[in-house]
Amino acid sequence: MYDPSSASALESFQLLAKGTRGVAAAHLVQQALEAPGVYFFGELLDHPNIVSLENTDYGGGSYRLLRIFAFGTYGDYLEAESK
Repeated sequence: MYDPSSASALESFQLLAKGTRGVAAAHLVQQALEAPGVYFFGELLDHPNIVSLENTDYGGGSYRLLRIFAFGTYGDYLEAESK
């Protein structure tokens, strides 16, 4: 079921991502993952400043966790955590 409050909560993170890069973008991902009421992450995952975290030491883990929250399963999370 679609939850409009979840969409609006994610929109604020999308707007913040426009001006956020590097370590600050990694922190933004963590804030989005911890935010109550945010259940959809695909749009944030597609943002260029967030995608740029993928192969970095400071943001790679946040990016991978965001991918799991967007498209993964609990099994994917457990597998990633065991590595």
